[in-house]
Amino acid sequence: MMNDLVVRPRPLALACLLWASLPGHADDWPQWRGPLRDGIWREDGVVERFPPAGPPVRWRTPIGPGFSGPAVAGGRVFLMDRAVEEGALADVKSQGDYRDKTQGQERVLCLDEATGKVLWRHAYLCAYETAYGFEPRGTPTVCGDRVYALGAMGDLGCLESATGRVVWQKNFVRDYRAVVPLYGFASAPLVDGDRLIVMVGGEGQLVMALDRHTGRELWKAGTASEPGYCAPLIRTLSGRRQLVIGPHLDIGFLESDSIGMELVGRSERGGQARRGEHDLVREEGHTLFMFAIRHQERDAPRLGTRDRLQPDLDRGALLWLDTPIHMKEPTAPLGG
Repeated sequence: MMNDLVVRPRPLALACLLWASLPGHADDWPQWRGPLRDGIWREDGVVERFPPAGPPVRWRTPIGPGFSGPAVAGGRVFLMDRAVEEGALADVKSQGDYRDKTQGQERVLCLDEATGKVLWRHAYLCAYETAYGFEPRGTPTVCGDRVYALGAMGDLGCLESATGRVVWQKNFVRDYRAVVPLYGFASAPLVDGDRLIVMVGGEGQLVMALDRHTGRELWKAGTASEPGYCAPLIRTLSGRRQLVIGPHLDIGFLESDSIGMELVGRSERGGQARRGEHDLVREEGHTLFMFAIRHQERDAPRLGTRDRLQPDLDRGALLWLDTPIHMKEPTAPLGG
């Protein structure tokens, strides 16, 4: 659906950069942090250094403000932004502990990867009440002919990737009485076979699996007042395929091949993983490494090592114990 709304506070631009030594065809990047959600580019010909002036720009397209990253699949670029009516009433303080109130439309955009032309827009009215409340947060997830997008106020939509037509849609607040987190819903939906795994929050529904074709609820598990801001992941740990979630206060592990999930591991960490990313999950021998950013202690990084893996998942035993390590701010730039 096209519209004539303008963007406030200022328009941005999505840019496509072209570097001559890249192969003619690049791998798709269909969801948050890539195909495996680990931020790793596995194709050949990756450029290690850009020229001093930067890579050539192939195209630029004006878009609205948003924290959403682009997902690229099948020659198309998908992302979310926001459009606000000129002169619309707003109550904005841009403080980390204040829910800004703004009126406008939340949008899912689809662009041609080669030219930057907007192929379709799906827009809907969405009044925000979130801290820094101008923009959607989550990156769309593309799977075949479907794209899944979660807005800051809990609007979840399944759209046809070719046309933007709505296949099904839900709202976490309306349908599940979830509470909108202070910074809005931000966890990118995760496709696992025919399931769509989403972080909802609330009593017995911290994490939920839906039939990705129909939106029908398949199962729900866990309890937390808010869902946190970490996207769900699936990793094979201690020989078992598991769903890793990072809710408001804890990190949890669930077996991912059962029909009804059972929480099999949990670590209460104190503080809030509000800005945390737990995608850096790696197992070496009997040690599991995980990185998260804590909201408290001025967001000091914490590296957790789980060095007592418990393989008995059928009884719901603790899968690992938390041994947090505080890290000081680096005194020199990391890397080469």
